[in-house]
Amino acid sequence: RPQAALPPGFLPTLVRAKVITSTQRRNDNRIGLIFERAEIRPLQILGVEIPLDAKFIPDVGIDFPNVSMLGGSNSEDSPGYFDVLYLDEDMLVIAQNEPGGVFVSVKADNTDPFL
Repeated sequence: RPQAALPPGFLPTLVRAKVITSTQRRNDNRIGLIFERAEIRPLQILGVEIPLDAKFIPDVGIDFPNVSMLGGSNSEDSPGYFDVLYLDEDMLVIAQNEPGGVFVSVKADNTDPFL
């Protein structure tokens, strides 16, 4: 990557990755996941901030193949899931399937990556 030859923070590039999923409850605390699509949107290119409503640089995306025929999104053996360890109005703690990890999500009022 050419940017690696530059000093850290010089002409930074920032993208936002978004993964679209659908979910289905498997039991009291397990949620099954079906990964449908991934998209990448540039937020900053070589130090230039890109407005979120910019149409001159399109999002890049790819649809994932449907794997429901290989085990089914309703099957206990389907590959994607997470277990809800804690949930309230402001926080969600989940454990992903092996070899995943534990993730804590906290409600935020502002999602601007530049603040």
